[in-house]
Amino acid sequence: MGMAQTAERRLADSPGRCQNATPAEADPMEFTQGIGLREISVEDGEVELEFDADESHWSTAERAHGGVLFSVLDTALGRAMVSSLPQGRGCATLECKINFFRPVIRGRLRASARVMIKTRQTAYAEGSIIDEQERLVARATATFFLTETRITHERERVRPGLFARGADRGLKRPRPAGSPGCPSKDSRHPRWLLRAEPRGASSVGRPAP
Repeated sequence: MGMAQTAERRLADSPGRCQNATPAEADPMEFTQGIGLREISVEDGEVELEFDADESHWSTAERAHGGVLFSVLDTALGRAMVSSLPQGRGCATLECKINFFRPVIRGRLRASARVMIKTRQTAYAEGSIIDEQERLVARATATFFLTETRITHERERVRPGLFARGADRGLKRPRPAGSPGCPSKDSRHPRWLLRAEPRGASSVGRPAP
């Protein structure tokens, strides 16, 4: 049975799944349900998940696909981050790095993630996957940008009048090249590259007569 067929069966058997849901109304976590991911615990900034690796997760090398392990860790890291934020706030991944330490054929895997550092706008988290013998399978780190809302389309993408509102804070629109007070692009000696000459000196550095 392929991974797509296995995912369909898992989704159909998932408790709480709306059988008549349209794509727009579907559970947003159907992707991880297809992997077979289960949530063990969620606390303030810490998460534990698990899933059973089998042939449906295999690559052509007949071992768990690296993308599956990456998706599991990415999910754990993201959930850990969201659990540390006030209700309604969210995050966006800026960077995520993973290291693989051993192949997985079959068996239960456990993923854990923890928020390590959080500032006003960014945060850093670490996570790992271990097998049933508690051997390290993979480890990942991620940096997040913290957002005011959790849903992407609710975010204010462009702030109209940014420069008008920011005029009192010193924000100015850039002037086009060639405008008064701004040298043109073709200027051989841009004004901002010329050093101020000492008073009483000529352009060649000799005292003026």
